Amino acid sequence: MPDTGWWMMKDKQQAQCMFDRFGAEIYEGEEYFAGNDGDIFVCDSENFDPGNHVICDLVETMGTKWILEQLGYQKKTFCPG
Repeated sequence: MPDTGWWMMKDKQQAQCMFDRFGAEIYEGEEYFAGNDGDIFVCDSENFDPGNHVICDLVETMGTKWILEQLGYQKKTFCPG
C-alpha cells in the first residue's frame, strides 16, 4: 500500500505555526515577507499564479494602472494620423 503521508499531516497539526494576513499557516523554516500591512506567505505553487491572494489584493487596493506605472510602463494616448 502506498504511503499517503498521513503522518506528515499529524506532525504539521502538532507543530507551532504563525498565520499571515490572509490566514495561511507559516511553519518553522518557511520564508515569508514582512511589511507594514502584516506578514505574507507565498507558497511555491502560488509564486507564478496570477490569481493568488497577493496579486488580487494588490489590484483591488492599488489598481492595475498604478501597478503598471510602478513597473515602468509609460501611459500614452492613441492618436491616429
